[in-house]
Formats: sequence, C-alpha cells, structure tokens
Amino acid sequence: MTETADIVVVGGGCIGASIALHLAEKGVGKVILLEQKELANGASGKGIGIIRTHYTHPVLAKLAQQSQQLFHQFAERFGGYDAGFNPCGYFVLVGEADVATLTQVVQMHQQMGIEVQLTDAQQVKAVCGELLDLSDVAAVAYEPNSGYGSPPQTTEVYRHCR
Repeated sequence: MTETADIVVVGGGCIGASIALHLAEKGVGKVILLEQKELANGASGKGIGIIRTHYTHPVLAKLAQQSQQLFHQFAERFGGYDAGFNPCGYFVLVGEADVATLTQVVQMHQQMGIEVQLTDAQQVKAVCGELLDLSDVAAVAYEPNSGYGSPPQTTEVYRHCR
C-alpha cells in the first residue's frame, strides 16, 4: 500500500475515477484513488448514465455540454476505449405550467451553442411509439446529441488510462 500522496481521491465510482485521471494527466503530483470495495461498486455500478445538457443553470448546462462532447469523442480521447455511449437523443416533456420555463431554457441553451429545439408530442410518438399517454404534454424539447452511457464501463476506461 502506498503511504504518501499529493492528492487522495476517495470513491472509485465514475466521478472519482475521472477526477483521479484528469488530475494525474495535469501532473499535479502523485494521485491515489481509494475505493472501499471494487471500482464502480456504488451508484456507478447500478444505473445507466444519462448524458444530457438540460439544466436550468447556465454553469451546469455548460459543464454538461463539455461532458457530452467528450462522450462523442471518447474513443479518440481515451485510446479507442468505449464508454458504452449511445447517442439516442433526449426528450424533455412538460405540462402547461412549465412551458415558459422550458422555452427560456431552450433559448439559453441555443445561445450557448447546445443543439436543442422545441418540438411537439407528435415527434415523441414518432420516436417512442403509441404506447405513451401524452395527453397532458404541452411542450417538448429535443436534444439530438444526448443519450446514455455505461458508468461501469466508463469507470473501467478511466482506470486503464491512468
């Protein structure tokens, strides 16, 4: 076991492994990643990772945009490794009370260079099928570059690239 480090990252999930990798790449010194069990044992190992930009706060939206761009270039950035990213698109559906907020968020995202547009429930039905009850949907935003990935697979890539 290593006894000294310049930085200790606690938690070997997707975020902890990413932080450790990026710190090591920046040459900040000796970086150690501590995990109680195996990597991606907690939340990172139990779910699917939605990769989207729909955030109401501009700073979070910008961070999500940068992360999304990374996942679109993941194999090139990380030596051919695959993060399990599936860019299948992402719909945000709202009722009448939230139409103005959704419109404002979409406009903010478009000004930031995020690819998103307002659409309608018909497009949702065209993509997702007739099994959905969309009778209370008043507005829809669509992010074509969003999708989902595999947090355990992503975590393993970060581990291999350190």
